[in-house]
Amino acid sequence: MKKFLYLAIMALTVGFFASCSAGGNSSDYYKNGKKPQIDVKKATVNGKKYDNKTEKCWYWTKEGTAWEITSSSKTYVYLTEFDLVVGCEEALYLVANRGGKASYSYFEVKGYEKDPGGCLENNDKN
Repeated sequence: MKKFLYLAIMALTVGFFASCSAGGNSSDYYKNGKKPQIDVKKATVNGKKYDNKTEKCWYWTKEGTAWEITSSSKTYVYLTEFDLVVGCEEALYLVANRGGKASYSYFEVKGYEKDPGGCLENNDKN
C-alpha cells in the first residue's frame, strides 16, 4: 500500500509542478478552494502574463508532501513558459485541496533554443 501511495505522489509531482509562479509557487496559495485564474487568450495566470509563443528549455524542480510522504524531482522540459506555469499552478491547486503541500521552481536553460531533443537529453544525465 505504501508503494502505491508513493507512486501516486510521484505521479502528482512529476506530472505537474515550476518559479515565477503567479500564485507564489506554493500550494499554500490555493488553500480553502481558491482556484487558479487562467486566461488562455491573454496568456495570464492569476493576473500575471507569461510567454505563450516561444518554446524554451526549462530546468524545473518540484517538491510535494502528501500522506506523510515527501517526493521531489528535477526535470528538463521544452515548452512555453505559459504552459509550464499553467500545469504547475493547476497541480498546486489539486495538491492543496487534497491536504498536501507542494512547491516548484524553474529557470530557462540557454543553448537549446532550436534543439528540444538536446534539452530533453539532459534528463538522461541526471
